[in-house]
Amino acid sequence: MTRKIFRSIMLVAAAVLLLSFVLIFSVLYRYAIESFTAQLRSECDALAYGTEQLGLSFLQRLPSDSNRVTLVAPDGAVLFDNIDGAAALGNHGDREEIQEAMRSGRGESVRYSDTLTEKTVNCAVLLEDGSVLRVSGAQYSAVTLLLGLLQPGIVVLAAALVCSGLLAHRAAKSILRPINEIDLAHPEQADVYEELSPLLSRLAKQRREIRAQMKELERKREEFAVITGNMSEGLLIVDRNMDILSFNASAARLFDIPPDFSGGNLLSLNRSQSLRSAAAEAVAGRHSERQAELGGRVYQLIANPVLPDGNLAGAVLVILDVTEKEERDRLRREFSANVSHELKTPLTSISGIAEIMANGLVKPEDTRRFSATIYQEASRLITLIDDIIQLARL
Repeated sequence: MTRKIFRSIMLVAAAVLLLSFVLIFSVLYRYAIESFTAQLRSECDALAYGTEQLGLSFLQRLPSDSNRVTLVAPDGAVLFDNIDGAAALGNHGDREEIQEAMRSGRGESVRYSDTLTEKTVNCAVLLEDGSVLRVSGAQYSAVTLLLGLLQPGIVVLAAALVCSGLLAHRAAKSILRPINEIDLAHPEQADVYEELSPLLSRLAKQRREIRAQMKELERKREEFAVITGNMSEGLLIVDRNMDILSFNASAARLFDIPPDFSGGNLLSLNRSQSLRSAAAEAVAGRHSERQAELGGRVYQLIANPVLPDGNLAGAVLVILDVTEKEERDRLRREFSANVSHELKTPLTSISGIAEIMANGLVKPEDTRRFSATIYQEASRLITLIDDIIQLARL
């Protein structure tokens, strides 16, 4: 922020200095041109008056180091020139200032040198005899003056920029000091610029909202910790790379996670194939259920992907201890097998004896004995069924 303010002030200062220089130079240069032109007009009028009164002899007494004075005849021939002499000059009838003076009584023109470093201002006045008196003065062009001012201008500009830099640095610090001293815990109480009051009010409101949201999140986190901490089931939350994000006490006991655990990959805790497969399918976006034997007990692994807004963020693994359930299932299977055998034995006897009697293969004297066997096996079957019913009621 300080650098941006400093750069902005420096850019403004440099632009102001440059524009001021251009403006001042333009005004002064224009004033100098106008003053010089006015001086030439006055000199031209004075010389014209003297020439009309005293003739050519008046001009001949002019010093050679004065402005150039030329007397031109009505036909353009040069009658007098105090610098080069009349004989050395050609016809001047085509000169702009001469033609204008002949038409309107006064003419002016400006001509630049070939290098544009100097310009000549010409003022001409028509005399009563039809001849034209011209006074010419040389002056440096704007380019020459700028080149002449370049070195001192650079020095002045550099000094001005250094001063501006120091002032900009102090100004930037002064501007930012009240902002840096704002107490973010109580921004509405800060004594700063009036323009910042709406921003500080919004900051205070936002801070209150954030504080309320943080309290709500902390409450929910505590609730979640209490719920998961009292779960008998193990709970693991991992990200898409299967790095552990959170776990409950049951999972810590199951996987021997130390209290100072600071994070790591799920596979660093246990490399069970069932656990690895369940987690891999979950982080691939699919529901998975597996069984695994850990520490001599049987656990059911349930893994579900976490998909907020449809984007995979990780997975949740729930580990259920199903050892007792599996033992009960085993006992049930054994009981069912035993019951089936016990039921099948008397039924087989009853069925076989009944088939023999139905086919007339039993002698009359054996009928009583076979009937007693059927009765005994039926009684045994009834007793077994009563036992099963009694067990079902437990």
